[in-house]
Amino acid sequence: MTDADGRPSGTAVIVDDRLALFAALGWLPREPDIEIVTTYGWQQRLLGAFVAPRRTEGQLQRLAATLGASAATALDAAGHPDPQLLTIADPRSAAIDIARMRVTGANPLAAETIAAATQRSTVVRFSPRNSSGHVVDHVLASDIDFAIWDPVEPT
Repeated sequence: MTDADGRPSGTAVIVDDRLALFAALGWLPREPDIEIVTTYGWQQRLLGAFVAPRRTEGQLQRLAATLGASAATALDAAGHPDPQLLTIADPRSAAIDIARMRVTGANPLAAETIAAATQRSTVVRFSPRNSSGHVVDHVLASDIDFAIWDPVEPT
């Protein structure tokens, strides 16, 4: 379910925190009929980057600045996303499925990502920075269509 440019095609795509930031700020290249969805867990990870006191800028703050957004703008956009740009999947409807995955070894982020993709019968796309590790291992084991989506960052 990928077009010739490597972008997801279909009706929806589940994304990670970095792609969610791109989407919330209106920078994610996509087709108008594709709903960009992130999970509550990915949203919380994204928001945590902007509300945590820091001495130095982290990766997400630098990414927001590259996109021309202040930390306050990024926090507002990710905390209250325009539904035309980004949807936050409600984990409550998948609570039982998430709990089942958790007791079999998936962490909350992996369980919620898989549950959201399964419920929506959709694909999962992560940024290159999140292309390996626990969540990806569990998504791949679940046979969900997974790929790396590397949007062109503005210069």
